[in-house]
Amino acid sequence: MKKRLMIVLLGGALCVALTVALPVVIAPLLPKPVGESSSGVRLPQSPADYPDPNITWTYRWPGMTLESSIRGIGVYDSWHVSRLRAGWPLPMLEGGEYCEIHSQRGEPVSAALHPVSLKTWWSNDLKKRWQLPTAPVWGGWGLAANWAVWSAGVGLLYLPGAVKRELRRRRRQCLRCGYQLAGANRCAECGDLSSR
Repeated sequence: MKKRLMIVLLGGALCVALTVALPVVIAPLLPKPVGESSSGVRLPQSPADYPDPNITWTYRWPGMTLESSIRGIGVYDSWHVSRLRAGWPLPMLEGGEYCEIHSQRGEPVSAALHPVSLKTWWSNDLKKRWQLPTAPVWGGWGLAANWAVWSAGVGLLYLPGAVKRELRRRRRQCLRCGYQLAGANRCAECGDLSSR
């Protein structure tokens, strides 16, 4: 029984990892989705003195959400803030970055990018960027909830067959076809040896 429970829990953990890894790998290869614009949304990666952004765009991929905000005069003297969340059915990990751009006489003089709980990899030609958020959402409750959901799903797929095999073993039936073994090691019906 412990072995079956471990298989269910490990299967749930593998599914949780895949719901983060697959969107991170696939999202840069997909066309950029149409953003939904809104206003007055404050993102947590902004500095403490950063007022609510004027404009926010939200981009959604399966298992991943990117929120991006700009405040300032176009490209100059502005903050650019983004937050990335990954996981399904609930977001589990988040991270972001903010960029300060300052100008003098209309020309940009400094720009600094500050990642916050975000790992970034670029393609060799610097045209595609992969980002992995690393901070747990809601103190880790999103991860725990997803693990419970995926473990239950794996259990629903795996446990009925395991219970059926265990009942056949106790009744001395063939594990494959259910034929009564009557003390034999090999099934007389299908020739299976797994019942030994």
